[in-house]
Amino acid sequence: MALNKRIYQTITLKELLYWILFYVVYGFIYYVTYDITIYAKDNQQNGFEEKLLNIVSDFAIKAVLSAPLWYLYFVRLRNKPVSIHFLLHLFTIPLFILVWLFLHQQSSLYFGFVRVKGKASAWFDYYLPLLFYLIQFALFYAHNFRLTTLNQLEKERKLQALAHESEMALLKAQIHPHFLFNTLNNISAMIQPGQENVRIMIAQLADTFRYSLRASKLHLVRLEEEIHFLETYLSLEQERLGNRLSFQINCPKDLRLLSIPPMLIQPLIENALIHGIAPAAKGGSIKLDIHRSGNHLQFTLTDTGLGYPGNVDELFKQEGIGLNNIRERLLLLYGEELRVSKNDPAGLVFSFIIPLQNT
Repeated sequence: MALNKRIYQTITLKELLYWILFYVVYGFIYYVTYDITIYAKDNQQNGFEEKLLNIVSDFAIKAVLSAPLWYLYFVRLRNKPVSIHFLLHLFTIPLFILVWLFLHQQSSLYFGFVRVKGKASAWFDYYLPLLFYLIQFALFYAHNFRLTTLNQLEKERKLQALAHESEMALLKAQIHPHFLFNTLNNISAMIQPGQENVRIMIAQLADTFRYSLRASKLHLVRLEEEIHFLETYLSLEQERLGNRLSFQINCPKDLRLLSIPPMLIQPLIENALIHGIAPAAKGGSIKLDIHRSGNHLQFTLTDTGLGYPGNVDELFKQEGIGLNNIRERLLLLYGEELRVSKNDPAGLVFSFIIPLQNT
């Protein structure tokens, strides 16, 4: 629907209209209160057009002051704890009131509006702006909490759907797994002496199948297991491509005991092989760097293949399910992005981070 179209950051047209409606309703209540108070003060009152212009200018100032505060709290500081928000509000509330009061006084002087005087002025100059601020941000926080809850429920629904798909794939893969392994063992036994490299390749192929089958049952695996699987997988591809493929995996030993979701990197390597290195006449290289970045693990996969001729932001629309699956898993599990950029002079660079985890 057009009303659900995003117009800035996470704001939709519908949300903007609700915000305007809130200003109209609150402005009407303010107008009635203002009219009664001014009328009771020596019958001094502006005309209808002047009072309406006064209210419009008043709430226009409030809107201009509220917009950057919304951006601060719900964009820049959206992941900060509530305690940080609370302490910062202790500073922005008086700042909001004082800046609004100054601008409102200046607009009243410019347009010649009659302002409330005497004891009632404290209500209009301080208490009502404070009440407006509190009500407005209470609605902002309530709406943000609702969106967060809906997003979390949607993530859980997608994770359940992915889990169901994985379970179905696992059931299909388990139909006759022993038949596959026994067949590979039989082929290995039939290999003639002098072809030991073929026997090794078959054993490596069986290892990759065993690992992928076991990993499909787990949410987390040791990083060292995943690295061993990737090295075996790349060794098999190296036998196929010969000296057209070289690879390197760099990971400190102290990080290898940490845990990561299984099969998170292999689709990226497969993508680099199929679309970048295999089609290239001279082949290319693949390098995987894993290091600690604060409380996260940083993964960077670099290849020197053909790369992507177009805008890399469109890459996920062009490639198959592998890249999109990794992208979706990272977003659902950790809220992290799979980033891609062009390598110099050729190839692509994929990178992402995940929190440090122990098994």
